[in-house]
Amino acid sequence: MTQKYEIKNRWTSEVLFTCEIPDGMESGMIARHALETAIAEGANLQDANLQDANLRGANLWGADLRGADLRGANLRGANLWGADLRGADLRGAKNAPLIINGLSWMVVIDGVGSMRIGCQYHTVEAWKNFTDDEIKLMDSNALEFWNKYKSMLIAACETHVHQVEDAA
Repeated sequence: MTQKYEIKNRWTSEVLFTCEIPDGMESGMIARHALETAIAEGANLQDANLQDANLRGANLWGADLRGADLRGANLRGANLWGADLRGADLRGAKNAPLIINGLSWMVVIDGVGSMRIGCQYHTVEAWKNFTDDEIKLMDSNALEFWNKYKSMLIAACETHVHQVEDAA
C-alpha cells in the first residue's frame, strides 16, 4: 500500500507538494524523500513546514525554502548550496549551518570543519593555509575580500562547531 506525504505551508496548512512514499521506507526518511522529490520537481516550498524533519544528508541544492519552518530539523550533512533560506526559522535545528549573507559572496559554515565562500568549498584548515596567490586565483576580487573578512570568518568557523553524532 503506497502512502502519500504532504508538505504544507507553515501558516495556512495549504498543501504545497504531495509525494508518494515507496513501500517499506523508514519513517525517519519520509520527510527527506518528499523534500528531495519536491526540489527535483521544482516545487515552490516557500513557507513550508519542515519542523523536526530529519534532513540529515539531504540534497537541498537550489531549494527555495524562504520562510520555511526548519525548527528542530536535523541538517547534518545536508547540501544547502544555493538554497534560499531567507526568513527560514532555524531555531533549534540540529547541526544547522551558519549562513552569512550580505557580503560579496554568500558564506556557509557547516560546523563540521568546512566553509563555502561563493563556489569555493574547502576545509577550514585549507582556508587558513591558502596563500595570497592561491586566493587570487579564485576570483579577481577574492584577495581583497579575504583580507577584509578572513579573521571574522575563521573565528566564526572556530565558534560554530557541531557536536559529533553517531552515524546511526
